[in-house]
Amino acid sequence: MSKVLGLEEVKEAKSKGRWTVRLLDNAVLKLAERVDHRIHDDWDHAYFLHVEGFHEASLDVRHVEVR
Repeated sequence: MSKVLGLEEVKEAKSKGRWTVRLLDNAVLKLAERVDHRIHDDWDHAYFLHVEGFHEASLDVRHVEVR
């Protein structure tokens, strides 16, 4: 969707050869404004699960289930 909407973050990610968290977060904020605010909530939950669940291994089943 970022590509379809012509977000500048797509071009920057291509030039860097990868997406950074900053670029992803910026794109998500723009998509939330233009398409649906729930996109930001979904991104926020996914990022939390990735960091706290995968990297930190600090979540129990209940934390994962509610997200």
